[in-house]
Amino acid sequence: MTVVHAFLLCFCSIHCVRHVSTTTKGFDLTNINCSSYNQKYLEFAVCKVDTPQNSMAILNVVARLLETAVSIKTRVKVFRKARKIYRPFIYDDILDLCEFVKGMGHKRFVIWALAYPLVLKYTNANHTCPYEPQDIVARNFTLNSKFSNMMPLPKGKYRVHIVFILNNAKRGIIVVDCERN
Repeated sequence: MTVVHAFLLCFCSIHCVRHVSTTTKGFDLTNINCSSYNQKYLEFAVCKVDTPQNSMAILNVVARLLETAVSIKTRVKVFRKARKIYRPFIYDDILDLCEFVKGMGHKRFVIWALAYPLVLKYTNANHTCPYEPQDIVARNFTLNSKFSNMMPLPKGKYRVHIVFILNNAKRGIIVVDCERN
């Protein structure tokens, strides 16, 4: 499990990828920002969402891992905007991604276990820890409307913070803003 896997799983767990269909209610992705706390360890070469010709949004991320990662965890926090301020909402948890990929975390993290198979076809990250220095790539990642309706959430604006903890140190963060129609 890698940084990109974690990011995509987080997307899946809260269903923030935009499926731009006028007939389907869902989430509109409004912003994404990827930042590294230590660019000697991790950097994001690509971090963007495209919506070509008013179709489904396409996520592309390239995370450059510059040192070996033997431990990968992610802390995911979901916020909902209320009165112009984002406040904690529903989810705040840490996932040991190395253990999850080995099959040890599937009972505790049911939503992640459902989302994980959907992520694999979009990425080159397909093994357990450790991860040697390399580009971790997610290309053309999309979600269909069936998946985005798995967890109904009230209308509103949401923000997701995904902090990546590699080798027991915070190495990067991805912040996603989206809106439920």
